[in-house]
Amino acid sequence: MAHENGDGVKVDKKKAMYFYELSAMGGDVNARHNLGMNEEGAGNTERALKHYIIAARGGISDSLKQIRQLYSDGHATKEAYTVALKAYQEYIVEIKSSQRDEAILQALDKLLAD
Repeated sequence: MAHENGDGVKVDKKKAMYFYELSAMGGDVNARHNLGMNEEGAGNTERALKHYIIAARGGISDSLKQIRQLYSDGHATKEAYTVALKAYQEYIVEIKSSQRDEAILQALDKLLAD
């Protein structure tokens, strides 16, 4: 993002895209979202949609919002939005853990008792 915004370095969109692509290949879903934003800005809505779907599967709610907007604008199908929505919901369910929630409650109880 530094190369895209010029944070401490000279603005270089090509370098930014290169690093987003590297990060995305390494599994960074935020980089996937950023690639989608760049592709959408360049008018490549099909490529943007692919990036957004991958990012939504990884829990990026902004990607889901972008897919919904593409659908509203006629650039994505209802099926693509439904697939992304289901994948996002599955991610949310997957990261929930009753054991983790219980551990947090116990830690809070201990903190409040001290």
